[in-house]
Amino acid sequence: MCNVCSLMLRRSARVAAAILAALLLTGAASAGTMTIVDLPAKGTDAAIGISATKTYTHAFDFGTNAPVTINGVALEQGPTANVTAATPRTSAQGFGYTITDTRSSINVQRHAGNDPSSQVDGDSAGLLRDMIYHAGSTAIGAGAVLILSDLTPGATYSFRWYYRAWGNPTPNRTICVQADGGHNGWFCDVRNVSSDGGGAHYLDYTYTCDDKDVTIRFLTTYTNNGAHIYGITNELVRSPYGPSPADRAVEVVAAPVLTWRGIEPAGTYNVYLGTSCADVDAATVAAPVGVLAAAGRPTTDFTPGRLEPGTKYYWRVDEVGAAGTPVKGAVWSFTVEPASFPLGKANITTTASSASANMGPEKTADGSGLNADDQHSTAGADM
Repeated sequence: MCNVCSLMLRRSARVAAAILAALLLTGAASAGTMTIVDLPAKGTDAAIGISATKTYTHAFDFGTNAPVTINGVALEQGPTANVTAATPRTSAQGFGYTITDTRSSINVQRHAGNDPSSQVDGDSAGLLRDMIYHAGSTAIGAGAVLILSDLTPGATYSFRWYYRAWGNPTPNRTICVQADGGHNGWFCDVRNVSSDGGGAHYLDYTYTCDDKDVTIRFLTTYTNNGAHIYGITNELVRSPYGPSPADRAVEVVAAPVLTWRGIEPAGTYNVYLGTSCADVDAATVAAPVGVLAAAGRPTTDFTPGRLEPGTKYYWRVDEVGAAGTPVKGAVWSFTVEPASFPLGKANITTTASSASANMGPEKTADGSGLNADDQHSTAGADM
């Protein structure tokens, strides 16, 4: 599996925007991954994935009731009134967020919810009791919008939307979740979610942030009032970020120093470098097949030596925390500068003290007499 490798191409020329938009309509692969996790009716607190050992930028319990604490994480209260205009605020962790809507007349309502005890138990039942939701519109494609800001470009995050079955509408409520975490404003990560499919769930969206914010839209695909957003968390995944050379850089010097930024200061790093994206993605310390590996690096830099000119390289850095367990990093790439650069004939001036007709000095530089294989003619007028 090397879908991460194909993502190296995601920020192509602007002319690809129209093609990319068309692909999205057919569910094309994209930068982040969206996964639905089903929660058990009993023992939910242990399975919900909220933990005080994680680092959160945002952790919210939405709705009219008091926020809950789950596994040592005190979730914040969402808006204390219905949202009637774009509402920018700051999380307790110091990261910005905005709740808004796709309509000019915004109507995101708070709701007291109902008893979720048949679907979840423990403190998680408090999280999944009440919610905010897009109301008062039956327009297909309308919905609530959540923007998380002040993020770190290049860092990897795990965003989670917690939801559960509310009723049994006909047809079932289906929400199209769109996110732009890895695409600088293009909604390239898309998943249709059946909100009333039974039971409780969370949608995990893991992405590497391209800029300082991520926008998540919850759009209706049927004429109903949209997604029920019971709560959200945004976790900073502990993996290196900020590579230098930058991801997809070209004309990199042939003897580069690879550097990155780490999250856990006391950690060490395992580095993998090679010309195969698949090999670099699969490599481990025990099996560095086809790649150059450097395990246990104490600093955030690595010098691989002189590399092949004009060659594209892939590299990956895993952070090893105090517990000794590596956290797999993203696969980055760069292309080494060529051995030489062709000098165009427009940049060459030729002169001679004497010349015969049709045999001027410019023939030495203008490509005259060269065939498709760069072989020279022996005709005097071409030489």
